[in-house]
Amino acid sequence: MVKRQFTIEEIEGSRNYFLNSDYPVVDCEVGGRSFQYFVLSNSLTTLKNFAFRATGNCLEYVLGVSEDVPSEFRSYWMLHEYAEYVEGKKCIEALEEELNLVPEGIRNDYLRLRRQFFIDLVEYCKSSGQYDDDVIAEFVESRNRLEELCSC
Repeated sequence: MVKRQFTIEEIEGSRNYFLNSDYPVVDCEVGGRSFQYFVLSNSLTTLKNFAFRATGNCLEYVLGVSEDVPSEFRSYWMLHEYAEYVEGKKCIEALEEELNLVPEGIRNDYLRLRRQFFIDLVEYCKSSGQYDDDVIAEFVESRNRLEELCSC
């Protein structure tokens, strides 16, 4: 599977755009990692509760999450992107790691929202025509796992 690689110029361009747009930057520590992400306007895409990433074959990256994602969920949402796109894990591996860290007190609500996100993501990717079948298959695998776990 080939995941889109961004150039250093695209990564820096995204970061500068977000900074110049005054999107909040959050310093995060979760799952033994430290990273930053932006809280982005939900007007940037039609995909609700979206995650953004610009990563490439370099140490630079930019992560972001929709302002619609509840603040107590965001670090776990972003850990998934970090594990998948910075560390190179498969989507399902990133999901399992992310879910193992979600506190019990928010777990059911988190699972419901995460499941809905993956349902929406699969439909978004299929309808856009911009995603390879193998990329969509990874999202489907994560959606199916969430459907198994979700007792909601």
